[in-house]
Amino acid sequence: MSSPETLSKLRQRILNQQVVVVVGAGVSMQATGRHACASWKGLIESGIQWCEDRRAASGCDAEWGRRKRASLASGGAREFLGVANEVAGVIGEASGELLEWLKGTVGLLEARHPEILRSLHAMGCQLVTTNYDALLDHDGLRPVTWQNPSLVFGILRGDQRGIIHLHGRWDEPESVVLGFASYGKVRDEEHPKSVLRSLAMMKTLLFVGCGEGLSDPNFATFREWLREVNASNESPHYRLCTQEEKARWAREHDPRERIELLEYGDGFEDLPGFLMSLAPDRAPAPVMPTGSSMSLPASGATGRTSDAAAPHTESIRGYVRRLDDQVRRLSLVGFGVRHAVYLPIERAYVPLRLESAGSFDLRDIGGRGLAESKASPESERRDIDVGQVFALAAKADARGVLILGDPGAGKTTAVRQLCRTILTDPDPAATLTLPQGVVPVLLRLRDMSPGQIGEPWKFVDAALCPPRPEDAHDGGPGGVVAVTPGDSPGPDLRRRKGVLWIFDGLDEVVDEGSRVRMAAWIAKVAGERPDDRFLVTCRYAGYQGEVSLGPDFAVFKVQPLNTAQVRDFVQRWHDVVCPRLNPNAAEADITRIARQKSESLLAILATEPYRVGAVRHLPANPLLLTILCLVHHDERDQLPDLRATVYEKCVDVLVNEWRKELLEKQGITKAGAEAAIHVLAAIAWWLHSEDQRTADALPAVAKVAAGKLAGLSEARGLGRDGEAFVRQMRDLSGILAPDGPGRCGFLHLTFQEFLAAHHAVHENQAAKLAERLGSTWWREVILLAMARGHEGFATQFFTALAGRPGVVVEHEDFVRKVVGEAQYKMVTPMVELLRTPGRDRRLPLALLRVLRGHPSPDF
Repeated sequence: MSSPETLSKLRQRILNQQVVVVVGAGVSMQATGRHACASWKGLIESGIQWCEDRRAASGCDAEWGRRKRASLASGGAREFLGVANEVAGVIGEASGELLEWLKGTVGLLEARHPEILRSLHAMGCQLVTTNYDALLDHDGLRPVTWQNPSLVFGILRGDQRGIIHLHGRWDEPESVVLGFASYGKVRDEEHPKSVLRSLAMMKTLLFVGCGEGLSDPNFATFREWLREVNASNESPHYRLCTQEEKARWAREHDPRERIELLEYGDGFEDLPGFLMSLAPDRAPAPVMPTGSSMSLPASGATGRTSDAAAPHTESIRGYVRRLDDQVRRLSLVGFGVRHAVYLPIERAYVPLRLESAGSFDLRDIGGRGLAESKASPESERRDIDVGQVFALAAKADARGVLILGDPGAGKTTAVRQLCRTILTDPDPAATLTLPQGVVPVLLRLRDMSPGQIGEPWKFVDAALCPPRPEDAHDGGPGGVVAVTPGDSPGPDLRRRKGVLWIFDGLDEVVDEGSRVRMAAWIAKVAGERPDDRFLVTCRYAGYQGEVSLGPDFAVFKVQPLNTAQVRDFVQRWHDVVCPRLNPNAAEADITRIARQKSESLLAILATEPYRVGAVRHLPANPLLLTILCLVHHDERDQLPDLRATVYEKCVDVLVNEWRKELLEKQGITKAGAEAAIHVLAAIAWWLHSEDQRTADALPAVAKVAAGKLAGLSEARGLGRDGEAFVRQMRDLSGILAPDGPGRCGFLHLTFQEFLAAHHAVHENQAAKLAERLGSTWWREVILLAMARGHEGFATQFFTALAGRPGVVVEHEDFVRKVVGEAQYKMVTPMVELLRTPGRDRRLPLALLRVLRGHPSPDF
């Protein structure tokens, strides 16, 4: 073992903040129970398998894989680099899947033995790692890669706390060092070399779990520099090792480097205890869930821990890390799964503005608006940031918050941003007026099955289960498969105080009766858990009738994007997309193109057609504004001026034009793309035929597609394989998207509604639409169908509707919207109905009221 004198000197330097710990793959291997992807070799082997699985696109067959594995088995560091270089080239260059691969491997690593991670944090030293994973993430320690020199040196100066990733981090694939090219880049960059040299000059380096890592190319030049300048340095650096490793590694150590081997025990299981013995004799900082950046008291904080800030269990630690991974990035619409563009949410997110629902008829809504509160001046009821809602709710003596908004208004993005804020804010309790030590829990109610309606806690437990790594690729990024509920953090969270329960998409619960029961259950739980907080999001149409969260929920509604927000949104979109669409252009040219296209779109949005009528609402909705950006790009800086036409153009962009070269490689012609829209429309109609169904099992969706494909000509190039079609539309066009384990649906309900309307018009389903007039689930489909349909379609619709005069009378306001959406071209059939003798007396009166203000030459 190491001498007591050496250990005493090292402890003193740790106490004086003079030690930097360099963490290698051995730590991740130990923490994950020796998960293969925690090691460099195991990760490269998984990359070989990835290339083999996608050999049709990559050209990497089984023989190629055999040769690469043989090189890994027989070679040293240089051979490793050669294989890694080839794998990185295939994954990153041929198909743009680098992030997806890293997400499904390194991104899924879980700390099964977190003792080693706790002991590293307990030492209180600056941490630098060569690992790509997020296992070391901890309270207030921002992960920073070598590509951010200003942040790195800010950490070294002590301006902020962070973990420096010398070889990159998995969720920033451009920073990940794989292969000769990337190693050469980081080796030749002055900044990374300066970091290592600065650390070696100012601090004592303690290498932990580095194993063979000091032999890699990045450290080679660093060690050469140590040999040149470090011989006179009185303070040595240390490399921790076992007794067996010490004998083996002693031969490769050069005394001029002054890197001493420090023995810690017989095996890696002895390392956590050894590191804890080095920790200075001071109150340790509270240890946060492994892999999380959620804030707790800073190092050295004192005071009794409240129930709300009690130490997390292992299951909660794992969940918080998964949640942070889930919410930290957004993907851009229009790039599909395999070509997805992921951005840090702080960069992509345009903050929503809310207003209190005091102007609503609260007897219909069921919640309370801030107008009922004693402290609710006009300034507090408008232009509210999402982060302010709990403070304002508290003034109304409400522990719950309900956010209402239109489809695509950004409600889900807003709650993701709220979670991210909680996970990164140094003191979210003070900033957001939430309980001390608050733990956010994000639940998508669209994932609730009909069988879970009567037992919501079972849904919560199942929804929070960790994914199985072997199922990570099912459905692309975000596709996970839950394991047994016994692995869920749900029971531990229920025993804890200070949880923020977020129920996203109350309107997406299966049917209205179930929605009534679910809302009542949330209200009941809110009353039973006074130390927790609750947030619910819902469409306006889903929060009507008997659906009510009761008086303990303050109600807010999403405001449309204002002019400044629209401008910000458009500029951000083009700043991100233009580099991807012009990969070979110079940076200055890309900046110029982005600005020109942004200004062109903004100029169109300022014209008269986009300032009047229903179209004026399109730019104010984040999803629809994204659609406008897509269509504007595809239409060579032009835009249509009708909502249904905008949707049609967007579907055409996603299916026919976007990534056109890839579609053509698949043998899809222009006619085939048009036929694909009809197949998608059949899927949309089928999904919509069951209330609140937005997705289903992949085989079921594929069966519908196969049925439609069977009636198409082989010349269309779509084949007969329904599952292949669904995967193609999911992975290449992006209009279909994964929706949990083995499930698939449309990217957004808006697309499902538009395509269901397309199917209704194309297949003459006007009578069936008329039968569904009273259903809120079908309102948007009816409106879009009437906007797209011809006069004969309108005649069928109103003829069928004439047999339901009671429905017309009951939903007179909606019928008026139908006429308005039709732009008068469909008024003639209604007039003919008025002239037809024998109709129910109530019908003419209702239709007359609808037609008032809609003049027609025939009327």
